[in-house]
Amino acid sequence: MVADFVFLAALLVVGVIGYAKSFTGIVRGVLFVVCLVATTALLTAPLTRLFELTGLGRVMANSFANNFAEKGGGMLLPVSGGKTELAAGLKQAGVPGFLANTCAAIASSMLPTIHGTIAEVLGQLLARVILSGISAIILFILIAVLFSIIKKVLLRSHENDTFRAIDGVLGVIAMISVLLCVTWIALGIVQVNAPTDFGVKSITTLNKNYILRFMYLNNPLAGFSSGIFG
Repeated sequence: MVADFVFLAALLVVGVIGYAKSFTGIVRGVLFVVCLVATTALLTAPLTRLFELTGLGRVMANSFANNFAEKGGGMLLPVSGGKTELAAGLKQAGVPGFLANTCAAIASSMLPTIHGTIAEVLGQLLARVILSGISAIILFILIAVLFSIIKKVLLRSHENDTFRAIDGVLGVIAMISVLLCVTWIALGIVQVNAPTDFGVKSITTLNKNYILRFMYLNNPLAGFSSGIFG
């Protein structure tokens, strides 16, 4: 519970800072980039899933899988399970150890399941990475334009008390979004390192807290890694 109280206190502090600085104050400085990146990261996974609902992801995955399969040999080996099984399969297919372990770690966090031939798994992984990259670029541009428009409107309306209050509330939302994103990134690091001593100790601590445990189990940046990261 202690970690939960610390997190709630941090939320309160950044909320006060956000209201004091206001949204227009935030977007004038370095925090604008941080807010932009944080918002993009949080929304990339949902947009990636939306693209996948159109069938585009499946088409891309099949195309990449066929290209990998044409190489024959180890690419046609079946693999099922998780990171360890995929890493072993990639090594058996002739992929260097470090690269095999890296690909397996990324795939285990990005794909809901690892099942099929190595060519099929790599095809799914590559399709997910590309769609996630496209989603992130689109969101980055759209959010930057939206933030810029909001800033101009609020700056012109600062004589009005209502708009000043709205500016402050948006500042609170922006700062809290940054804190949430940083927290989810940290929890994502714990998730990736779950099999290690660090991961085991961290998860034991998380299980003693309600808010952080909930955030760990519902991490949208496992989303970003499932999406870049779906």
